[in-house]
Amino acid sequence: MRNFINRIVGYRPDLLIVLIVLGVVLALIFPARDGFAEVMDWVVKIAIGLLFFLYGARLSTREALNGLKHWRLHLLILAFTFVVFPLIGLALTPLKYAIGDELYQGILFLC
Repeated sequence: MRNFINRIVGYRPDLLIVLIVLGVVLALIFPARDGFAEVMDWVVKIAIGLLFFLYGARLSTREALNGLKHWRLHLLILAFTFVVFPLIGLALTPLKYAIGDELYQGILFLC
């Protein structure tokens, strides 16, 4: 039991997770409006692009090429993303009459 308590007390969350939660809380308290919202929209887009770029730049060429060797896995993921999930969404068409058109369109969009 003492080991379990030491793990919980000694737990340190990842800094990225803490900053994301802090950003959400700040956005709830101080929402962006008007011209500032437009500026923040661009700032967020640039920050996300930079994050993906830096993550990709961190990969070595060897790791990237090794990832390409798993072509069957990539093909399976692409097939589910662009074939299976849309077919599931279309198969749920009768659900539209039970839950309403707008909610069904949301489910279809997720598919």
